[in-house]
Amino acid sequence: MGSSVLGRGLRGGGRELALALALLAAVVFAAHTPQWRALEFKTFDVYASLTRTASAVPIVLVTIDEPTLQQLGLPYPFPRRVHAALVDRLARDGARVIAFDVLFADPGPPEDTAVLAGAIANAGNVVLAMNREQVETANSRQWLTVEPLPALLSAGAISGDVGVDPDADFVVRLAPAADDAFARVIARRADARALPAPPADAPQFIRYVLPDSFAVVHFYQALSMDLVPPGYFKDRIVLVGLSLRSSPELMRRQADLYNSPFLETESRLMPGVEIHANFLANLLERRTLTGAPASVPLWLALAAALIVAAANRWTTPFVAGAIVVTIAMLAAAASGLLITRGNVWLSPLVPATAAAAVYVGSTALAFFDQRQRARETKRAFAQYVPSEVVNRLVEHPELLALGGEARELTLLFADLANFTTLSERLPPTTVIALLTEYLDAMSTIIHQHGGTVDKYIGDGIMAFWGAPLPDPDHAADAVRAALQMQQAMAPIAQSAAAQGWPGLAMRIGIHTGTVIVGNVGSRARFAYTAVGDAVNIAARLEGENKNYGTSILLSEATARALPPDLPVRPVDAVTVKGRVEAVVVYTPCADPALATQSRAALDAWRRGDRDASLALWRALLATHPGDSVAATFVARGERAPTDGR
Repeated sequence: MGSSVLGRGLRGGGRELALALALLAAVVFAAHTPQWRALEFKTFDVYASLTRTASAVPIVLVTIDEPTLQQLGLPYPFPRRVHAALVDRLARDGARVIAFDVLFADPGPPEDTAVLAGAIANAGNVVLAMNREQVETANSRQWLTVEPLPALLSAGAISGDVGVDPDADFVVRLAPAADDAFARVIARRADARALPAPPADAPQFIRYVLPDSFAVVHFYQALSMDLVPPGYFKDRIVLVGLSLRSSPELMRRQADLYNSPFLETESRLMPGVEIHANFLANLLERRTLTGAPASVPLWLALAAALIVAAANRWTTPFVAGAIVVTIAMLAAAASGLLITRGNVWLSPLVPATAAAAVYVGSTALAFFDQRQRARETKRAFAQYVPSEVVNRLVEHPELLALGGEARELTLLFADLANFTTLSERLPPTTVIALLTEYLDAMSTIIHQHGGTVDKYIGDGIMAFWGAPLPDPDHAADAVRAALQMQQAMAPIAQSAAAQGWPGLAMRIGIHTGTVIVGNVGSRARFAYTAVGDAVNIAARLEGENKNYGTSILLSEATARALPPDLPVRPVDAVTVKGRVEAVVVYTPCADPALATQSRAALDAWRRGDRDASLALWRALLATHPGDSVAATFVARGERAPTDGR
């Protein structure tokens, strides 16, 4: 009998081991997909943000930007005599290296080229940009090297390749490996010490430094001894390059602007010259990140899978789950430690995912059958829609078929301001508790007003009204829900402030429009969701609250559908990303006088009568101190009276 029990145990253990190895193979396969690579990108960005430090390398960025175009009154590209004047100024100051992330390859006026060549010869420490462009024909693909003009190289300049290799999300993470990369050439000219050779069998990554590590001087300022005092550039490495963000030049120079690895937290693009500065700082401080050998995460994943399989076999699910969490935390901590102590990048995703996959697979093999899965599906769906909708779907399962339909909905996006900063300061358990309280309160209100919670996006919520069941008053229901959500947010923010976490607030964007709504996905896994341009507009309106100090913004399409008991006031006409036409936005307002004053001031602003508009906005501020919309327009008008939106 004992032998029989032992035999069954061994057979069960063999099945779990086989499952663990199969799941490990699936994780390894998934790790080579584009979707996984995108996840690796975001993981790298998180670690890059958490481990950023300041750089002590004396780098100055001289930026060719909108203020420079305005002050110089010259079209870009500038005449080369202008660049020559900058080289002369920097050389007189005693700059250690003068590097131009500007391609001087076109012939241009010979006299201007001669002036720039003379300045380069006098300076003796100039690095110019060259580039390699891929040229495709019907029969071949080859690389064409675009070098600076021979006259400039003959004058003593050396060239470096300014090409970078952005990832699919247009973020530059990989460091250029070529020996003649722009930053490597600058580093050799700035530091006589031999640079470590890039590894032949592993990628290198740029370790971005804190943004205030580099001094930034506008190009026009660097030309003036009055604006930048003599000697300012002494012993500094000066990088000159484009930093155009809003000029029409941007449309022609887009290749020199990239998404920042910290785009979600800093909301800014990064010019190519700043990327080169980061890599240069890495080289001179010997802090470039080297990727771990590809076999390391695979061996770690195998070890994690075997440990979790054994834990599932011989312990309780709770203990096994704790082991999985421990493995994930150890992998995460090890990745951070390797970055800070060893300048090595090892992603924690493969071992952590392998451990989680084996745990989930083994637990499902032991505990779940088809009926239990059906009950879990119903319970999970009930978290997103009201109970009466769940009952309707249970009665009519054909509504869960894959596909969608065009329908007018009102969409709502809600997001917490300052939550990312707050979550970095608090323990994970506290963050989860706060997030759970917030999501539970807001989802309950959405359900009470007949809305459907589409998804949670971190601390963000997407919801819509008018599906899966029709709602003729979907716009009004959405706005009423938003007002009640802001009321429910007040005690949460007050509780957070009482614990020393000030500044927590919620922003809401609402838009009414036609979308495709239905079950999207595969037959094995799908989600009931809405897709379309209206979804994008609602999401953008949520973010626009930051520009006006408002808590709720809704589009004109939503405002037109509201009954008289939901009054609103106009705020502005904004252009959201991805659309050419401006969207007129409103915010709820129960004060008719305030709405009337706002409309009059905004009408004057749109007519171009800025003086009248500012007078009306100031009068509004006098009667309603602290009104954020009025304060925004007053500040905008006083800052740039000829530049309105």
